[in-house]
Amino acid sequence: MKLPMTPQQSRRTVLLSVGVLLWVVACVWNWPAALSFGDEVGYLGQARLFLEGHVRPSVDSPGIWHTTAEGSLIAKYPLFHPALLAPFIAIAPRSAFLLGVISAILLVACAARLLKSWGKDPLWALLVLVQPAICVVSRTLMADLLLSSLLFAGYLSLKRPTAWVTAGLFAVIQLTKPTGPLLTIMLICGECLTHWKSIKARDLQSLRPIGFALLGFAIGMLLVGGLNILANGTPQYGYHERFGPPSFGFQFLSTAGAAHAKSLLLNPPLLILGALPFWKRREFGPLAVIAGLISLMSIYYFVDWGRNWLDSLVLSQRLILPAIAFLMAGYASLLCDLFAWASRRWGRWISTVSTVGLVLIPGGVGQVIGARHLRWQKPMNDAMMVVNEVSASQGTKHIALTPNALKYGLLFRGRTSMYVPDHENPDVILCATKNTSYRISEVDLACEFPGYRRVRSVIGSDVLVRADKAATK
Repeated sequence: MKLPMTPQQSRRTVLLSVGVLLWVVACVWNWPAALSFGDEVGYLGQARLFLEGHVRPSVDSPGIWHTTAEGSLIAKYPLFHPALLAPFIAIAPRSAFLLGVISAILLVACAARLLKSWGKDPLWALLVLVQPAICVVSRTLMADLLLSSLLFAGYLSLKRPTAWVTAGLFAVIQLTKPTGPLLTIMLICGECLTHWKSIKARDLQSLRPIGFALLGFAIGMLLVGGLNILANGTPQYGYHERFGPPSFGFQFLSTAGAAHAKSLLLNPPLLILGALPFWKRREFGPLAVIAGLISLMSIYYFVDWGRNWLDSLVLSQRLILPAIAFLMAGYASLLCDLFAWASRRWGRWISTVSTVGLVLIPGGVGQVIGARHLRWQKPMNDAMMVVNEVSASQGTKHIALTPNALKYGLLFRGRTSMYVPDHENPDVILCATKNTSYRISEVDLACEFPGYRRVRSVIGSDVLVRADKAATK
């Protein structure tokens, strides 16, 4: 029987909720105005296809697609995440960013539950929202944070298993990202090591949670194969073919490996120590995820980077975000112990200061990161305001986009398509005069198209209208 919460526990729960609420307020105040990563373009493009009643793209479908050997276009990314985004897009495109906020809140709830099970103050779970990489990714449509939250929830479900909950979580993990199956295998293998004595003793009761997880894994993989066949005609993902050098190799240790090592030491300081509480409790499932994922991504050809060393320190953690989530929970446990010791040694005022800081700092970090992110997106937001005005004046809810305008043009409330020369195109074109990649320097782009004339310009974008239409306005 579950015991009722004590007044002290109730107060900490209220404070935890207040801290999360302040962080959410900062998110709403600085709500994202555009996409940040190229992968988001693929997710959102596929979500828009669903709303149009299609799964496979045509030549003018906006998004990121894979071209097959036969020359046809297929979805490059798994279908599940775009399917989650589609209802939000149908209501209001920018509401899709709610999924990242919800994922972050779920991760805080999981960390709080874990800390509580360890006898720690669950209020320290708010540190998850202070972690810069988590805060940044929560402002995007990327699937990394959702995967991290689901994997953490899946791990917790193994502690107090309910068949349908555990199986359901592990099935959804496989659907979220192609790394889902690999992370599940790491987690399950680690859990088998944790329960090795029960396995040797053939204690079936103790092994039931792992059985539920394996059932979910099997269901999830069947669904993955079915969705890929629907999208691509093959059980494989749309981007399974990668031409050129191998994706994994020890030669990448000097780039990806060095970037991850630096981030684990500095973001936040000595984050890697977050593995110690799991080691102390012989929780080998999270340790297997931490060690396995970081090792694998350290020999991967790609690592995210930004325009300076600080941005790179934050963005490099995106590909290892599930490991970062577990490390932050362990890190919070260590800091909880440290401040408890300091409070006993120097006075309860330290506990009071830490409590106030834990409640207020996440909102402050969310405000700083959100405001900086939104400043970068301001030109794209301005362009969307202009294209909304022009399309309304032209009496149309359909615009064409150039490739570099996809990160913001796909958030148009009406129908969108790619501008394809000598193809049927709508009355209005949103054309980017600058690239929208955060990683590379701005490059001037041409926006001169036959039959169209520029009617409005903002920083980084031109809005064009058919010449015959513009002449009559």
